[in-house]
Formats: sequence, C-alpha cells, structure tokens
Amino acid sequence: MKILHTSDWHLGKKPAGTEVYSETRYQDYFNAAEYIVQQAIKEKVDLFIISGDLFDSNKINPDILYRTENILEALKDSGITTLAISGNHDTSYEKVSWINYLEKKELIINLDFFREGENFEFKPYTYQDLKIYGIPYQGNLIDETLQALAQALDGQNNIVIAHTAIKDSESQNWFLPGCVKSEVINLFADKVLYFAAGHFHSYRAYPKDKPFFFIPGSPEYWDIYEKDEKGFIIFDIEKKTHEFRQSFKRKRTLCKTNISQIDEFINNATVQDGEIIILTVIFDEDINIDISEIKDILKNKGALTVDIRFDYSSKNYQNNLIDSHLSKELIEKQIISSWNNVFSSTQMNINRTYDFLQKAKTLLEENADIRNLFESFDNLLNQLTTGAEEK
Repeated sequence: MKILHTSDWHLGKKPAGTEVYSETRYQDYFNAAEYIVQQAIKEKVDLFIISGDLFDSNKINPDILYRTENILEALKDSGITTLAISGNHDTSYEKVSWINYLEKKELIINLDFFREGENFEFKPYTYQDLKIYGIPYQGNLIDETLQALAQALDGQNNIVIAHTAIKDSESQNWFLPGCVKSEVINLFADKVLYFAAGHFHSYRAYPKDKPFFFIPGSPEYWDIYEKDEKGFIIFDIEKKTHEFRQSFKRKRTLCKTNISQIDEFINNATVQDGEIIILTVIFDEDINIDISEIKDILKNKGALTVDIRFDYSSKNYQNNLIDSHLSKELIEKQIISSWNNVFSSTQMNINRTYDFLQKAKTLLEENADIRNLFESFDNLLNQLTTGAEEK
C-alpha cells in the first residue's frame, strides 16, 4: 500500500503585480497541483493526503472551485481515496471552510475531531487495518490537542494528519502560530507509522535518523523567497520507506551582484523564458542605478518578473546619509537590524519587515480599514519563519 502526502497547495492565490504576472502565477498553483495528482495516478497510490491549506483563502470564486473540483475528480475517477484537513488559510479567520463542501461533493474525506472543554473525542477514518486521525489547524492549542491525541492512540497502525510544524530555534519559527514543540511530536514515535504535517513550505523530516514526521513543502512558491526544496512524499506502508520528490514549479533564480558590477551582470545574464529573478544588489560604492531599466532589460530577455533588493551591509560601503533618496529607508532598516530577533536575522527579513511597516503606516495615515493588517502581519511571520531565506 502506498500513500502520497502533499500539502499547502494554496489554490486561488494571485500575487500582486502586473496582470500578466498575477494571472500566470495564479495558474502556476493549479499546474503544480495537477502534476502531483498525475504522479499519484501514475504511481497507483492508495491514499492521497492533503495536510492543510488546500486553498489560499476561504474567499474563493467559481473559477477556483471549478478547477479544484476537476483536480480532485481525477483522483476519485482513478479509485484513489483523498483525505484532507483544513489549514489556517482554508479558514482565513472564519470557521467556515470549503473543505466541508468538497466532502459533501464526495471528492475528499474531511478529517476532524471533537472537543468539549477539556474532553477530546478522536474518531479515526479506517482504511483496511489503518486508523487515520486528522487535526486541522489549531493555532496555539496545537500542543495540548496533540498531547491528548497521543494519549488516546492504541497500537502502531496509526497515521496522523495535522496542519502543524515543529518549533525550533534553528529555523526561527518560534513566532509562527500553529507550531508544535518537538517534545510533543516525540510522544508519537512508537504510535504512528506516519505523521503527515504541513504549514511550512519546504521539506522537513523528523527526526533525522528514523523520521516519522514529514512536511512535503508547498508545491509552488507561496512567497518567491522561499527555499526551493518543495515537493511531495510517497510512503510505502509495508516497507515503511519514504521517497521525497520535487514538485513541478516555476523556475526561480536568486542572484547577487555588487553595484559596481551591475552593468556587467545585466549584460551577461542568461534568462529562461518565464523565469522569476530575485536580484540582490550589494552597495559597495555610491552609485545611482535605474531600477526600472534593469528590470526592463531582464524582462526583455524573458523574465516573468524581476525583484530587486538592496543590501547596505557591505563593509566597503560608507553611507553618509546625505542622499535623500536612500537616507530614510536606510535609517529605518538600520533600526530594524538593531532588534536582533527574527525580524532582523537576515537582510531579507529586514527588507520584509520594512515593507510591512511601510504598508502599516500608509493604512494608519489614510485612516483605512486595518483589519487586513492582522492577516498581513501573520503573512509576514509566515515568510520569516517557513524557510524563506537568503541564498
């Protein structure tokens, strides 16, 4: 018996940008999901697990729903049972999830549990001799929920599906809601055949020697700065072996150059059609550059989009804060860098924190509705702590 484990499809996501960029990226998420389904059919898997964040939001339009149903119907038509749970994006600050609708359409089996006060009731879905438990996104209640589940498990033929990831200082995810302590996950070591997790967008396996807790990563870049180790996992029940496979995703290149060498870099750059380019320009000299011109040159070479960030940390760069174009931004970034926490741990995180603060200030200055600001802050924490790091 074989299981395919995938997570965090984020169908319906439409990143901001030009119309061509937004529509292209919107389609990319469906392409990535369709590829995984094709692989499941090709491999003749028995169970197909989606461990949360099937959708990017619970506010979806007819096109998103239509495409999603078509993808899941391909699994049903092939005789593959699909199990799913709700992630934080599926509910998006509301209790209603389209996962419930898909279950009513008999496209998935929606796994959940019941809680009243301190009492938990976990009812497994039984498949042959397997007992499969589902824990949708629990936020800060995840530790106690999984502790209760671990105590309730009998035998070893158990599979747990949960939209969570392990807290650890190494990946700096202490601030991200919904993460669980490794001590809690250790309670499942001798009680599960496989723990199908999600929430993070890059591949994880825990512990390193004999892993039983897995995160496949999102199939496509939810944020273009995320790590590139994304895919899905095929687990063989009888052999108790797992195989991680890369997903089908858009090519993305992270590159760096000194500002003194920017012309040489641009002229020699080779670009694949539709490629996403993230260019970090390191200030080693006081030189003015035309950002729009650089982007246009790379787009004319075939890039779908070009994101340019600046790194002012070079020891050779002595800024006197006279340049009015750079001084305000630089001062604020230097303040953020002095915080010495997850917001300032890398130059990329400093840039992201700075961008969020600019958005927050604009909303406050315009007396605009700031309710979406809370979701934006959660998104910021997600970006800072899900493995999106500089390369």
